[in-house]
Amino acid sequence: MPIKSYIAYPSEGKRQELIEALKEFEECEVIPSENHKIIIVVTETDSKEEEKVMEAKLKEVNSLMMLSMVAGFDTN
Repeated sequence: MPIKSYIAYPSEGKRQELIEALKEFEECEVIPSENHKIIIVVTETDSKEEEKVMEAKLKEVNSLMMLSMVAGFDTN
């Protein structure tokens, strides 16, 4: 079961839009920073294949400027 954490950087003026888009993903936990424009995203999927699909979906979010992985862990 892959678990990964990311820092998500919104496009200019799109922070709230990005938060709402990320919350739509069942595999994501979204934690908006209180004093910065960044958003912490934690994903948990059942397999490496599902994680690849999840990453592809994240990259398609229009309000996302950049996504940086901070940590990854696989329980398998």
